[in-house]
Amino acid sequence: MIWIAAGLIAAIYTRYDGWIIALLAWSAIGIVLLKRGQLRSRTFWIASAFVVAAPVAWFIYNAAAFGDWLEFARGPYSAKAIELRTQSHGAGPPHPGWHDPWVSLLFFLKASEMDATAVAWGNTLLALSAFGTLGAWIVARRRAFGWVLLLWLPVPFYAYSVAYSSVPIFLPPWWPHSWYNTRYGMELLPALALGVAFIASIVIGAVRDFKPQWGKYAAAVLFAFAALNAWKVLRERPLTYVEGLKNIEAHRPYQAEIPPVLRSLLVHHPEPQS
Repeated sequence: MIWIAAGLIAAIYTRYDGWIIALLAWSAIGIVLLKRGQLRSRTFWIASAFVVAAPVAWFIYNAAAFGDWLEFARGPYSAKAIELRTQSHGAGPPHPGWHDPWVSLLFFLKASEMDATAVAWGNTLLALSAFGTLGAWIVARRRAFGWVLLLWLPVPFYAYSVAYSSVPIFLPPWWPHSWYNTRYGMELLPALALGVAFIASIVIGAVRDFKPQWGKYAAAVLFAFAALNAWKVLRERPLTYVEGLKNIEAHRPYQAEIPPVLRSLLVHHPEPQS
């Protein structure tokens, strides 16, 4: 339980959707302990205090450093402020998907596909992963297996975030044909990978039922497809990698100008002699 709490605290300090994951996961743990009559567990309440303290500490830091405990939500570097600076000009919406959950959903799914697979078969991978997860859940017939569905939680989360929480996603093939927040699609990678693995397991099982000796050949073919996809993704250059290059190019002038300014400040304001 302590290790789970540590992982959730790390998620809280990594991204704001980690807050939702922590709330759901820790609430589920509390419900299970309640059903088992173990809610008085000292370890649970100590770990709970640390999980709750993580976002509280972030509020305190913002209040102490910036004078506003919600600086991260309404300050000059908040998502809302960045949205205002990057919004499109004219009478249209500030960005694609603004107040439109369907378009927001499409942008997030497209980013997930482009982050995980070659352009030629992105829709195929998404469909296989979804059917694989659903099929494995039905075949398993176990309530405990339902946890895999939580891996798809980023889909509704980012559909809502893009539409109503000032979190735009820009993709090169779609207007405005740029790179911005493409890394968000990486959060669906575990669901996509596991869903494809379920499909692979079902296919190999079916082949073995028909021709047991062909099972290893089916596995080899599936591994070859996975390797081909990895090769094509690297050849096309991963979307998040390209965005990183664009960011480096934008930051390079500042990185070149800041050191001379710092050196000049040291020259004009030398350290006092001890």
